[in-house]
Amino acid sequence: MNYVPQIPKWGEEYTEKKLDELVSYHGWLASTAIKTGLISPKKEQAIWDEFIVHSLYFAKIIENLKERKEQILDLGTGAGIPGIPISIVVNEKVTLVDNLSLIHISEPTRPRLI
Repeated sequence: MNYVPQIPKWGEEYTEKKLDELVSYHGWLASTAIKTGLISPKKEQAIWDEFIVHSLYFAKIIENLKERKEQILDLGTGAGIPGIPISIVVNEKVTLVDNLSLIHISEPTRPRLI
């Protein structure tokens, strides 16, 4: 690991028991997503900070909503940012919508990232 998967203090409650899945997704972003052009080349720490941690902000907002969550959509998802990290930490169904596909990701059927 060439980076430190830091979590802001406020995000620890969302990532408890989920850090391994976030690290796995980070690994996929750092390799496959870059190779396939889904994200531009970046250092591993930048990928963690810009994509994983920033996605946690959205997860925090979703978790703090008082209203019932009918549906969570990630429009123009590309590499699954922020939808996949959100689905990992909030355990809600997230629909990833891109120009060519509609993908549902939910616990426990979330695809494994290798």
